[in-house]
Amino acid sequence: MRAPISLLRVLGLSLALAACGADGEPQPPAPKPSAGPGIRVSGTARVGISVSRGAALPLAPGRSSAF
Repeated sequence: MRAPISLLRVLGLSLALAACGADGEPQPPAPKPSAGPGIRVSGTARVGISVSRGAALPLAPGRSSAF
């Protein structure tokens, strides 16, 4: 059974309001206590490498290309 679209809109609005404080401003989550000493890092990082093949790379005299 499908719910009417207006009901879904009301539910979505109430869920959005529940995430806000009484004054309507978003509230950050409460800080969690630390499990112990140490360094904690969160997030993501990207690491990349670029290799050019076929490009004329300057080589030292007496050296040959590794490719």
